[in-house]
Amino acid sequence: MTTRPISLAIVQNRRSPKEPQSAYPTDLAQGGLLTTLTLHLGSIGNESMRSGSMHVSERDGAVRAELVMPGTICPFGPLEGQLCDQWNNVEWHAPAAMILDFGAVPPGAPPIQDDGGYAFHIFTPETERTTHYFFGSSGSYGEEEAWMPKMIGELQNRVFLEEDNPMMEAIEERMAGRDFWDLKPAILSSDAAAVRVRRKIAKLCRQEARVPG
Repeated sequence: MTTRPISLAIVQNRRSPKEPQSAYPTDLAQGGLLTTLTLHLGSIGNESMRSGSMHVSERDGAVRAELVMPGTICPFGPLEGQLCDQWNNVEWHAPAAMILDFGAVPPGAPPIQDDGGYAFHIFTPETERTTHYFFGSSGSYGEEEAWMPKMIGELQNRVFLEEDNPMMEAIEERMAGRDFWDLKPAILSSDAAAVRVRRKIAKLCRQEARVPG
């Protein structure tokens, strides 16, 4: 049996301290991560992935959204442009941390998750309408895959800073400080996890407010 050299790479990203912090509240940011990949067509998503099915579950206070996409086109990585079975799962931990596991395998192959391959998102509220957003990923790569950490870091910056941020900031501007539920939003089936998390956060805030200070 032969073994290949393995290195562990951690790609860390954040808004630059020289830039303004994200101009939207933490609950909007978390809700965006718990929905589908429609916004990211051309980067980490494509039309074929719209056929995926989502399952939402809860265990020990953590909310997990599992998006399974069999028989779809891989948007990036070693199988880019090829037919594959892929998944993109998000697990929320109170109050504002998320871990993502994701992957793609040839059609019919077992969906084995890379032990070191995860993405992380941590949100720290700055004010009621702004948040500090930290994100990164980890993975184990052989010498022939040394190019991947740089590619993943660049892709993350594009997805979260150039695609997510403008949308979230536009939503916050249109909401103009009004309460989310007062606006009577249309709730889609893909919003199930985001709605559950929003309600859990509201419950935690109510409980905290009742605790004598």
